[in-house]
Amino acid sequence: MSANAQKKPTAIQPDFAKFPTELTLLPNWVLWRYLPPKSSGAKWRKVPFQPNGKPASTTDRATWSRFEECCAAYAQGAYDGVGFVFDGEIGADGLCYCGVDLDSCIDNGKKVQSLAMSRIRLLNSYTERSVSGTGFHCIVRADPLDRIVKYDGVEIYINARYFTFTGCALGEIKAAAAEVRALVDEVRAKEAAAKQQHQLGRSGSDGVSSTDLTNPFNNAKPAQAFAELDARECLSDGIKTTPWFEALSPEQKDEVVDYALGMIAKNTRLLELESDGGNNTEYFKLTVSVARSGVPNAEDIFVKHASSAENADLRRSTPTAFLALQ
Repeated sequence: MSANAQKKPTAIQPDFAKFPTELTLLPNWVLWRYLPPKSSGAKWRKVPFQPNGKPASTTDRATWSRFEECCAAYAQGAYDGVGFVFDGEIGADGLCYCGVDLDSCIDNGKKVQSLAMSRIRLLNSYTERSVSGTGFHCIVRADPLDRIVKYDGVEIYINARYFTFTGCALGEIKAAAAEVRALVDEVRAKEAAAKQQHQLGRSGSDGVSSTDLTNPFNNAKPAQAFAELDARECLSDGIKTTPWFEALSPEQKDEVVDYALGMIAKNTRLLELESDGGNNTEYFKLTVSVARSGVPNAEDIFVKHASSAENADLRRSTPTAFLALQ
């Protein structure tokens, strides 16, 4: 079955009367429509639109609308639902609206997984069932995040994202800064532990010592190769930005670099050293470009894709190796 032939999901119809009043008063609303996945096996996409039928953008406030306008457009039957865009604006309480997405945590459409339930109880705020019926969205007031959280079935956003809304909900929006921070710390700790375990697993299978992992340039080959290069020339060629990139939000910059490095790792040898069939000069340019790009999660993104390269050398794809070039 082709990607476009996959059955379109059925969304829970929104119960507008149960939407949080404080959100419906804000002009942060969009409509959304299911569009077919772009590749086989991928999910149907929830694409935002304006009431006039034009695309909406989570980073362009001019494309957002009033709640009543979106409700009226939805009633015409051309859309699958409405959504609220998080803008990260700090209120008088020093907090902003924060969305917590607990994905795929309802088994057989009935039983909520215990970990998800404990997280819902921790936040103790407005919680509604997602449009798929398989997860939950929690809306709270929280401190701004330094970067997005996306791991272990949890996604946490404060801006440049929108949540679909169902109104199939309980509770009211509450301030939960400490609770959100506790959840963020929990999820990031799990992510860090998983990365470390992966690295240790690779270490055991490849015979890389703990000394090599903590001090990757004990192996002088890459360091020696870089020392022979003209840094000024490499940096002038390797660090380039464009106006559209600088205009992106931090989260979008993460996505762009993540996608770009994924394509590079898959289709080129720019993440390989010359001993593995690559080119040391190009590797140096690429590494320093990412390190000095200003992207919030540059280090993690680099490690992720350097580790996935065809002839990945764990010793040069650890955070230590990456930071050594900054």
